[in-house]
Amino acid sequence: MLYLTLVYVHVLAALLLASAFAVEALSLWRMRRARNASEAILWVEFTGKLPIVVGLSGLVLLFSGGYLTARMAAWSLAWPKVAVVALVLIAPFGAISGKRIRAIRRMLLSETNHSAVAGALNDRFLTLSLNLRLWIFSGIVLLMTARPGGAASLVIIAVSATLGLLSAAIGSRRGVGLTALDAPAPTRG
Repeated sequence: MLYLTLVYVHVLAALLLASAFAVEALSLWRMRRARNASEAILWVEFTGKLPIVVGLSGLVLLFSGGYLTARMAAWSLAWPKVAVVALVLIAPFGAISGKRIRAIRRMLLSETNHSAVAGALNDRFLTLSLNLRLWIFSGIVLLMTARPGGAASLVIIAVSATLGLLSAAIGSRRGVGLTALDAPAPTRG
């Protein structure tokens, strides 16, 4: 019964992590298209609890995955080791992105020059980080389902990272103009 419970918890943690990435993607997209500072603040605030969800989900994935792999006697195989390394590699990208989003939040709340905020929102690292984390995570899911050998496991993660880089490059080409943030927020009255 413990094994089945941990399989469920493991899958649930993976779904939570994927959902957090989706919320981050939507929030970043909406922040970049905000018509005024108030709207941008709304979407920055929307991401406030994501680091907690992502951190806890990642830890649950590591521990439950470690236990499940041990129960399957699969630590001698390459794919679980590659999956753990890939999951750990995702963390610094998320931490740096979180730090930059918090800086944007502070800029918006302090009524900093909105062209500076627009520049921070157009930071290509935010797009790169999100795309890399999404694609590497999808590669990890493939490792868990296909359970390939060592070379194939490394190729899957390398291809996933490459797809993340390519999708970030394609997404960055479109450019986002935030000149609307220079206009004052509408007053309600």
